[in-house]
Amino acid sequence: MSYCRTTLIEYRSEQDADDLISTYKKNAATDFPDAEILLCTRTSSTTAVMTSLYPNKEKADQAMATRKPILKDAKAQAKIKSMETHEGDAFSLR
Repeated sequence: MSYCRTTLIEYRSEQDADDLISTYKKNAATDFPDAEILLCTRTSSTTAVMTSLYPNKEKADQAMATRKPILKDAKAQAKIKSMETHEGDAFSLR
């Protein structure tokens, strides 16, 4: 069964959001090659919802090893104000 990780992010500023989303857009396909879907929804000038879909939880957990240093760096630069992640089994509704 597919596994989904959705993260709600609030950035410190619009510029921080622009910078981090741009970097994610450039690197996501390479950083997360097992992802079936990588989706960013810009919900305001300083918020976004990031959704990743993996073939299974094991692949999602492997991707977390890549994700952690990226987020640690963004937090160290104080570009992220808050972040909340939700994850679980995913299935199509059609």
